[in-house]
Amino acid sequence: MNIAAKNVSVAPISGFPDYKPEYYAVFDNVVEIIAKHYSRAGAMTIDTPLVERKDVLTAKGGGAINKEIYGLTRLSSSDDGSANELGIRFDLTVPLARYVSQHQNDLTFPFRRQHIARVYRGERAGSGRFREFYQADIDIIGRGKLSVTTDAEPPAIINDIFTELGIGPFVIRINNRKILSGFFESLGFHESKQKLALSIIDKADCGKADALAKLCGEVGCTSEVAEGIWDFIHLAIDILDPAKSLDQYRLNNQIEEGIDELCNVIKATLAFGVPKENLKADLSVARGLDYYTGTVYETILLDHPSLGSICSGGRYDDLTSHFTESSFPGVGISIGVSRLVSRLIEADILSTEKVFKSHVLITQQNPSLMLEYIQIARNLRRSGVPTEVYFEEKGLGQQLKYATRKGYRYAIIMGTDEAERKIVQVKDLDQGTQVEMKIIDLVDFFSSP
Repeated sequence: MNIAAKNVSVAPISGFPDYKPEYYAVFDNVVEIIAKHYSRAGAMTIDTPLVERKDVLTAKGGGAINKEIYGLTRLSSSDDGSANELGIRFDLTVPLARYVSQHQNDLTFPFRRQHIARVYRGERAGSGRFREFYQADIDIIGRGKLSVTTDAEPPAIINDIFTELGIGPFVIRINNRKILSGFFESLGFHESKQKLALSIIDKADCGKADALAKLCGEVGCTSEVAEGIWDFIHLAIDILDPAKSLDQYRLNNQIEEGIDELCNVIKATLAFGVPKENLKADLSVARGLDYYTGTVYETILLDHPSLGSICSGGRYDDLTSHFTESSFPGVGISIGVSRLVSRLIEADILSTEKVFKSHVLITQQNPSLMLEYIQIARNLRRSGVPTEVYFEEKGLGQQLKYATRKGYRYAIIMGTDEAERKIVQVKDLDQGTQVEMKIIDLVDFFSSP
């Protein structure tokens, strides 16, 4: 059928991309590594509904996020009008707050959860920015209290994930928002002014001059105060002795509490085995969402800073306050998997060219040998070797071309003569070489490193 003749566009909607199978093979591998390390940290998998009530979604997101939340309506009118009260989740953290509040009597605390799923945001689509995308979250939730030392777990998990992914040198930038809030308090900034200054700092990649101008213009501070803020957030801090670098700034109780928490978390993170070169105390890390209250993290690739933060998160002490009177402080991180994978492929850090190189194609030389081909495939698959049988009756050249186009490395060739001798020909499509091998040796050959 000619789809084009139907006058229906087959192009995906902007911000809702689809990809070739090679992309999803890379994507699945990244997700598998992330989920493995989340599980090793004791996180259990949950899944919350894609659709939530609007008052749940808007409870803690902040004004900017509220503008990006998709509402849910039917194509035809609804009799009960309930659809007008529903929206689609924009992240996985706010639904988690609702979930914990609902199941608080059934969960074991500290509750460690992982959730890898699609979320939706009605923002401007662009390179690495989507309206539909996957996030991979891990959170640790306490009941009543949660030790600040727990905040060392997320950077340790980040370090393990990105080390295994092998995507180049990276640094986990860590801060505590209490330090920033305490510093602004010392300058006489009221709460709304603090939030505005935090927002400007969070977007300070515009450069020093622009950031200072925004601080002066939007916050209403003098150029001298703006310069002092800039110098403070770019303070050089010794990761092995952060207290020494920060002690002179213990200006009030809030900043003192933030400094003590940051030093505690850094020491514990290093004790988890995170190399000091992968960790940086950075007072310019603010995070934009309103629900962060303490420790915050951002992760960047040193060789590709233009990619921005590839993983972020932090501590939130009152995320469930809109849903329950009980206190459930938590800490967590979120990896924007769709953005991460697409940007890493664009930057040639991850490749889609060799994702199927472990795959094997069993070619068909004689239809009467089909059951033998299937038996070989069954044995290889049971041994963990990805194997495909070619069922169509086509020439060997066409079959090998098919394997090459799919990115497979090996082809197994067995005609009547080989079947009688219980051997096969194994063709290396990369090298162009071919070896004869006993059928009983195939599993060992393809299973060996």
